[in-house]
Amino acid sequence: MKKKNLRSLTLDSWTKKQVLVMETGGNAKAMEYFKKNGAVVHNTIDYKHACILKYKQDLNKKVIYKKMINKYVLYYIGGKYA
Repeated sequence: MKKKNLRSLTLDSWTKKQVLVMETGGNAKAMEYFKKNGAVVHNTIDYKHACILKYKQDLNKKVIYKKMINKYVLYYIGGKYA
């Protein structure tokens, strides 16, 4: 049986990074990217498709960039970044 990473907004706890990943990517953006790059066949995602890994890598780069920007902005305005 394949394990899926499903999280509830109300029943699960979320780390700051998980929230940032969802804000940056999200289901709709991921599905749009997968369809555009041929990873969706008959409304089913082919998780072995090469574009899945590329999406994850690109998303991780965007999240790292956002974290750096957030840290800089908070430092600049005198706040603390955890």
